[in-house]
Order: sequence, then structure tokens, then C-alpha cells
Amino acid sequence: MEQQGAAVQERPEGEAATAALGQAMVDFLEPEPVVVSAAASPSTAEEVAQAEADEEPEAEPPVRVGGRLPKATSDRIPPWVKLPEGFRFPRNRAVAFLFFHAHMTDTPGKGDRQAIVWSLDPEGEKMAFGRALSDVNRAPAELSKQMVRAVDGHAVDWSGLPGAPGNVDVFWRDIGPKYRDLIQRVYVQLHVLTREETDDFFENCVALRYGG
Repeated sequence: MEQQGAAVQERPEGEAATAALGQAMVDFLEPEPVVVSAAASPSTAEEVAQAEADEEPEAEPPVRVGGRLPKATSDRIPPWVKLPEGFRFPRNRAVAFLFFHAHMTDTPGKGDRQAIVWSLDPEGEKMAFGRALSDVNRAPAELSKQMVRAVDGHAVDWSGLPGAPGNVDVFWRDIGPKYRDLIQRVYVQLHVLTREETDDFFENCVALRYGG
């Protein structure tokens, strides 16, 4: 990537809103580790020997932090996913398949819902900020909505026609505030580094020198 000159430029408004959204969510998404007390230890030499003889080595189960996305794999697409005809996926990007229980949406009569999402490129961010009209309070919802690529087996439709299959605005309204909030959390995790990744960047990936 070519450098744009030595002068430091101000962040574009869109990037500043994205960073603000990420900073607002990182602490919530990175809970403090929970310390679990160990079981009582044997007190005598005989008990220690017996405990060691009875103990069988077991692999520790993987630790999952609540509210975090699982790691992307190359496994087959889940069987419940409905793919639009001719649907194509981006190369070298993580794709999230989301399932929404009917009873937790605002339109349970429409049944269970689903969506396919992946991260935004600069053009997608520009479109989302354009709809937000530079309102930072609207930006998180518009950015999250922009990353929706398919709903209920239909490619997303931005025409605004109420009866169009895949109408993203109708879908966004139908799923209700609980699921809209979760999609915004998915957006943050797909676009913002974790605290550990951020620390690694500033500690190991940045070098400062005096110029001239």
C-alpha cells in the first residue's frame, strides 16, 4: 500500500464513528476472567499417593467467553442455512451464519429467521454512513445492517420495496431490538481488535523513530 505522505491526516468522520462504536463495546465484550477455587487437596502422604494413582490425565476443555464469536473454520456450511440461488461468498473473509428464534423476534408469526453476514469494505462503510446522515447515534445500526448479505434464503434487497424478498429494512424491523443488538455485537467483533490483539499491535508491531 502506498504511503499518503508524512503528514498526519485527521480521521474521516466515518472512521471516527466506527472507532467510537468499537471503543464503546470493547469493555463490554471483554469481561474480566472468573477465578474458580480449586477443590480441597489431600492432606496426608497416603492421600496424595492415592490421588495421584487414581488421577487420569484429561485434556482441558476449550474455554469459551460468553458473548464471543467462535473461531472461523473450513467446516461445511450448517445444514439449516438457506442459500440464495447463485450466491457467492467473498474470498479470505470470515462469513457468519446467524439464526434467530421466532419467539424472540417482533414477528413470531413469520417463523424462525436467518441471515448471512460478513465484514464491510470501505465502499460499504461509505454507504452506511451516507444513510446515517453523519449522525453518530444512527451509525452503529446502519453499519451493522450494511453487513447483512442475505436474509431467509434471499439475497439482500436495498430497493426499499416492501414486498421484495430479502428487503433488509423489513427484516431489520421484524427481528426486533434484542436481535438487532446482537447483530451490532457481531459487527463490532468482526471489525474491532480484541484487547489482546490491540496490545500486541502497539507492543510488537509499531516502531517509532525521530525524523531528520
